[in-house]
Amino acid sequence: MITSNRYGSLLNVIALIGVLLVAGCATATSKPEMAEEPAPAEPPTEMVTKEVVLDARTLFAFDSAELTSEGMTQLDKLVRDAGGDAAGQVTVTGHTDRIGPEDYNMGLSERRANSVADYMVQGGVPASRITTVARGETEPVVQCEEQPWNALVECLAPNRRVVVEYPVMVEEEVVKDE
Repeated sequence: MITSNRYGSLLNVIALIGVLLVAGCATATSKPEMAEEPAPAEPPTEMVTKEVVLDARTLFAFDSAELTSEGMTQLDKLVRDAGGDAAGQVTVTGHTDRIGPEDYNMGLSERRANSVADYMVQGGVPASRITTVARGETEPVVQCEEQPWNALVECLAPNRRVVVEYPVMVEEEVVKDE
């Protein structure tokens, strides 16, 4: 048997449930929120080492470590490319030909690498990111037979170089299966 007290409480509960249902329906019929579209995916990238071989004939006079104006112009572009905000080490390696004593050539290759590195630092590449290496005549790219002096100097020219290596980000090619 239901007493009037309980009956009143039961009606209050039913009324409360009705209010909640109506409120829920009102919310359900309101304008749905638009889902945010995901941002377009960044293309996949990877860090690779770029190697730039600089001809010593452009950078320096024969048997010199003093940069020429043409060499400085060439290095300006390299500084822009290698400097940037990229993290990573820049390696500057000096090379010479076989003309002259081995220890002299090692010193010359070191002076040339240091000249390039110093110029890069002046251009804004942090010195802490640059390492210099001297290879002297130990890694020739051409071999030349004995010949008259001018011809030998010209033949051995590719051995006189400075190599700059620095990290760059490149987009990876995505191959899609069809």
